[in-house]
Amino acid sequence: MITRRKLHLYQYFNADRSDWNLYATPAEKAGMTDGDWLLIERLMQDLLLAERGSLDPAAKAALEERLRCCCDGPETEAEARRIAFVNYN
Repeated sequence: MITRRKLHLYQYFNADRSDWNLYATPAEKAGMTDGDWLLIERLMQDLLLAERGSLDPAAKAALEERLRCCCDGPETEAEARRIAFVNYN
């Protein structure tokens, strides 16, 4: 499950999983797995593709469903969109 805390960690380490693996504290690592990181990374990529109009309607609908299923609430979904559009666009 993606939370705002996990999104914050993703952003704090500049979306660089190597930096997270090397420099994250044990407490930071305890709250997020490599699987979480990869899920966030894929969501960011897909959100950017959707924003640029590169996804067909079916893929865009599937992305929206994945966001609903993977995030712990609407606030986290909005934060994921903000991070993708503002920081990585």
